Amino acid sequence: MQRYAICVEYDGTDYSGWQIQLEHNSIQAELAYAISKIADENVMPIGSGRTDAGVHAKGQIAHFDSSSNRSEFQWLSGINSELPKSIAVKWIKSVDTSFHAKNSAIARRYSYTIYNASIRSSLHNRYSWHVMQNIDIDKLKESLICLVGEHDFSSFRASGCQSISPYREMYEANAALNKNFISINLEANAFLYHMVRNIVGTAIEIGIGKYDPSWMRDLLELRDRKLAGPTAPPQGLCLESIRFPNACNV
Repeated sequence: MQRYAICVEYDGTDYSGWQIQLEHNSIQAELAYAISKIADENVMPIGSGRTDAGVHAKGQIAHFDSSSNRSEFQWLSGINSELPKSIAVKWIKSVDTSFHAKNSAIARRYSYTIYNASIRSSLHNRYSWHVMQNIDIDKLKESLICLVGEHDFSSFRASGCQSISPYREMYEANAALNKNFISINLEANAFLYHMVRNIVGTAIEIGIGKYDPSWMRDLLELRDRKLAGPTAPPQGLCLESIRFPNACNV
């Protein structure tokens, strides 16, 4: 058996998320079909994280094991020929069997895109959240600063989250403005269920002037999801990259 790591890019609009489901189409199911076809054996890819329905990815990492003898070029071209146009494998590498796409990861990086304009865009509606109210980018940036570090993120944890601990370490939390687009970028060792979207929904409430930037810090201390802002819609969210120790060579 040889283990392979792959980098997957996808438009998640028409999928129920990464995780395979019996009655809904998923990214994992499409990949399993494509890889199994080229391997000529049943293969199940394991992803670094479970993106939700409608969420996109530029750098999802997964691994799979196969006894089939294929070159990296044969794997890459073959798998992509069996995938729908909304999913693409960007690269594939042979890795040691000690590598695990989920367990070996040390950080995940997400971006969330907001289209801030009075009129919605037909070209960007699949990949951004349209917010009509004017957003104060400085207040938005200020609200995110307190998130950096290790905290109890219970105020941004959706019901149904299966994680044992609400503690996560945030390495980066910032925002950038480019014309009508605002990008919120978050990197942490791991994220709770809907954590990014709940942080974004809260940050936008601050950005449009409903609350002061200090509200974000207050919510961290209160540890109560009912007190925080709404959950941002999925289409603005994108898994940008997964970080691994250098020894993994991925």
